[in-house]
Amino acid sequence: PSMRDFLEFSDYVPVSDRDIDWLVYDDRYYVYLKQAWALYPDHVVFLGSRAKCYNNPKEWAEETDALKLGSDLIFIRDFRVLVKKDFGQAKQQLLRCYFDVLSRLDNHDRIRPLSSEHVASLVDWEAERYRQQVSI
Repeated sequence: PSMRDFLEFSDYVPVSDRDIDWLVYDDRYYVYLKQAWALYPDHVVFLGSRAKCYNNPKEWAEETDALKLGSDLIFIRDFRVLVKKDFGQAKQQLLRCYFDVLSRLDNHDRIRPLSSEHVASLVDWEAERYRQQVSI
């Protein structure tokens, strides 16, 4: 089956802001997705604790329940960034912010993502779970 077939029967659509697709087209950005995803607390709380990256559409489609139960946000190398159909405008803006930050970095700039301990505390923090429910 083609990727179009997978998308037709899934809860996913390509992200509407085509600039964001550079995250999967550019080698440097793709490395950041995998190694420096958690840049700031709201990003982690609303977009997830790690980027769900796949090497190709087939790899994504073969993942168990990828078509219905996966992450709100999927990055497929050299293909597209996919979001769930109900991915809100606020989440879209947070994703755009991430892209904007990366696109302004110099090749020599070093960034320090949040530590795994900090990410875990954010994800488990009851106040953040509540804020998530009422904000987006």
